[in-house]
Amino acid sequence: MSGGNSISRPATTEPGNKSATQWKRIVLALGAAMLLVVGLNVWKLTSSTSDEPQVAADQDATAADQADTSAPKISLDDLVARASEVDGSWIAAVQDDFAFTLEGVVNTEAARQGIEASLAETYGEFATSDIAVDANAGTDLWPSRLPALIQEGAAQFIDGGFAVNDQETYIVGTVPKGENIDRLRETAIEVSLPKVEEDVEIVDLLPPRVVAISRNGKLVIDGNVPDQKLINSIGSASAELYGGQNVDNNLSVNTNTFARFAFIRWGENLETFLPFKDFTLAVENEQLSSEVSGGVVFETNSSVLSEEGKRLLAGVPDLVRRANGSVDILGHTDNRGSPIQNLDLSRERAQAVKDFFVEEGLDPEIIGVIPKGDRVPIASNDTPEGQERNRRVQIVILPRG
Repeated sequence: MSGGNSISRPATTEPGNKSATQWKRIVLALGAAMLLVVGLNVWKLTSSTSDEPQVAADQDATAADQADTSAPKISLDDLVARASEVDGSWIAAVQDDFAFTLEGVVNTEAARQGIEASLAETYGEFATSDIAVDANAGTDLWPSRLPALIQEGAAQFIDGGFAVNDQETYIVGTVPKGENIDRLRETAIEVSLPKVEEDVEIVDLLPPRVVAISRNGKLVIDGNVPDQKLINSIGSASAELYGGQNVDNNLSVNTNTFARFAFIRWGENLETFLPFKDFTLAVENEQLSSEVSGGVVFETNSSVLSEEGKRLLAGVPDLVRRANGSVDILGHTDNRGSPIQNLDLSRERAQAVKDFFVEEGLDPEIIGVIPKGDRVPIASNDTPEGQERNRRVQIVILPRG
């Protein structure tokens, strides 16, 4: 590994070299955090914070971590054995406990780079890989399609894995009840046309709910997640950005919930919105969204996105790409002016944000503009401060449907 990148890069095997590749397994052990975002109109904030709740949460989580000694549900060794049993290119990967580990052999450097780029975009620091390049290792057709399977697995699996070679794609894992796995199946078929096998279990669990509200340098977190380990991960990542004394972590455990990889990277995405004076970062019903005010400030009767606003929003397109979804932008105004004028103004403000996101490389086809006018205030319009908070944009990131 070089430059701090968690994706290892083994030496290339020269053409004609028939010696076995020496694999070095890199196991990533991280307590991951859950990414999210959903703009909620009303949440009760508590003003008291102290170091004691954080210390107690850390102690509880340490005990939970020590008690969690169960083996992974899916064995990377088994998938490696299945994928490598035929000559040619092969890839095996496991997504489990908020870590993603991938091994394999491909026949071009371009294929290796494409796979690692997809890992970096989808899993970031939570991914490790060990991919060798052997010019004699069969086709380079399916390795170029593998990034699509990596992204689709992240979007749908609770935990899972796959084994791919020149003869088949095998997918295994668990997904929540009601999930449409047709996309995953279709993506697997596109990767490996000869044969696709699947062993996918449907589990009857509810999506998690996490809501973080940042006001005046304080962060309040509410909701429920599957286990104490995840609570501690979210609390620790938040404390690194705010300081433990400024974080009120009210998350609770609900063992009837699940957590998918697409919703982690909590600290990284919390940091995206940190420059805003006030914001809400949350997930509910698997919709990621944010509501920002006090940073992107639209003056009365103005829809111009300032340079400062562009700077503050610059990290959001990457968030959308990591989520592999679409995005709706909702524009809001204060109540000055007529309802019709405010509706038009809110549309122009949302469009201004969309135009900026397109400039930053997002596909305009995945961006929706929804004007709300003055119909959904989050503060009183009787004060200048309340009016400023109501002049805002709301960003809702939706899973691909």
